[in-house]
Amino acid sequence: NQVVGNGGQVDAHMSGSIVTQGKNSHGLLVQSIGGGGGYVVTDAAANQVSTHLGGINGSRGNAGQVKIDNKGDIITSGDGSYGILAQSIGGGGGIAADTSVLVLQKVTKNIATTNGLNVQTEGNGGNVQINHVGNIVVKGQNAHAIVAQSIANGGGIAQQGIGNVLGSKKKSQAGNIDINIGNNSKVAALGKNGIGIFAQLAASDSVNGNNMGHIKINLQNTDLQAEDTGIDMLGGNASNAVNLKASHIQAGQFGIVQEGVVKKQQVNIAQSSSVLGGNTAIKLAAVDEAQVSVDSSLVKGGKIG
Repeated sequence: NQVVGNGGQVDAHMSGSIVTQGKNSHGLLVQSIGGGGGYVVTDAAANQVSTHLGGINGSRGNAGQVKIDNKGDIITSGDGSYGILAQSIGGGGGIAADTSVLVLQKVTKNIATTNGLNVQTEGNGGNVQINHVGNIVVKGQNAHAIVAQSIANGGGIAQQGIGNVLGSKKKSQAGNIDINIGNNSKVAALGKNGIGIFAQLAASDSVNGNNMGHIKINLQNTDLQAEDTGIDMLGGNASNAVNLKASHIQAGQFGIVQEGVVKKQQVNIAQSSSVLGGNTAIKLAAVDEAQVSVDSSLVKGGKIG
């Protein structure tokens, strides 16, 4: 049925330690969703639950800003248990997946419709800001330290894909994602397929970042370790940037990755920082214009490009 309503602004101010055990047990889950949605854990292995992510039949609503200020440690040990998961989704959506078996690197970057459902949904994604000081350590497979999404016209994380729902023709705007980590922090995704920071913007009818905000990730005095990818960015506009100051990224496969077609991507590596990737240190294959500046730092991997 049609759902109409805006998601409000969410401000989460946290301090102290958070520890979770068991699969799909996230440390911090913060959502603003317009048009209906939330969080459903499906049993992917048994295939017992049929879900539809995103509003239907003209559901609409803008999402609000999501802001997280966290000072303290977050430790998760279960499969698919993210450290911080922040979503601002317009047009309905959220999470409908068993994240313990969901490999973000392998699923499609949008969510296909099923059963002939009408997905002419509408709604802007809001800004997502994460400010963190402390340690985030996730130990399970398919667990990621930080996941942030701003999505227009419905979507989120589903078993069959991530991003916005295919089919909507409405032109809506995804917001900005700003992630700031500092003050001797540690970010680690130690399990199989683990990603340190995953940030995604998605909007229907978006070309070269039109209808999207920026993704900016700032690390200062931070060590980031990941079994697979250090920083993975999907979408954004010409203001996308990664800034490292006295920080170090060590990843089994890729240090820094930009996915999706964007006009410009800046990577600034300064003050004796380092980016180490077992396969590729910096991969900006889908960028029209790439600017990489390295100042007294180490960048090492299979290739840069």
